This record gives sequence, structure tokens and C-alpha cells, in this order.
Amino acid sequence: MSIRNFELEQEEIWNMKKQGLFAEMQDFIDRNKIQVELQNRYSIESFCVRCLKAHLLVKAEQAGMEEELISNFLGRWDGEIGHQGYYLDNDEVVRIN
Repeated sequence: MSIRNFELEQEEIWNMKKQGLFAEMQDFIDRNKIQVELQNRYSIESFCVRCLKAHLLVKAEQAGMEEELISNFLGRWDGEIGHQGYYLDNDEVVRIN
């Protein structure tokens, strides 16, 4: 799975590239992919969007990205950010500040 599956506007892609978030997003997806078995017949690669959102929030804040841009970007996907103040990254539990 790659970030191509997400519908991003050109301005968002530019802002993400500028902050290094575009590559960070793909790296996170690559290192956190899991195999999900469906109906004991099919297997697909997936990842936790809540953890991805939390990771991008942390990285965007570290990069000094404006809050409004962060909020607009993360708001494109349903669901909460992280899991009760934490997220998993490559089997490591990370606290969201």
C-alpha cells in the first residue's frame, strides 16, 4: 500500500514535501504494514490509520507546520488520532505530546 491510495490535493502534497512529511508518510506505511486475513481466503496488506495520523501529527509539529494545515490534512481521514495518547511505530509504543 502506498500514499497514492489517498486523495491529496497538489497544495497538500507540496506542503508535505516541503516539510519532509511525504516521504515520512510512505516510510511509516512501509515499516508498519501488516497482513490482514479476510474470511480465511484472502490476505491484504494494511496499516493502522490512527497510528499513521498520530505519527504525522508528531512529525508535522516537530517540523513547525502550522496548526491549521495539520488539522486540515489529518481531518481527511476518519477516526481518531492514535490510541489514548499513544501510537505504535515498528513495534515501539510512542507517546503523542
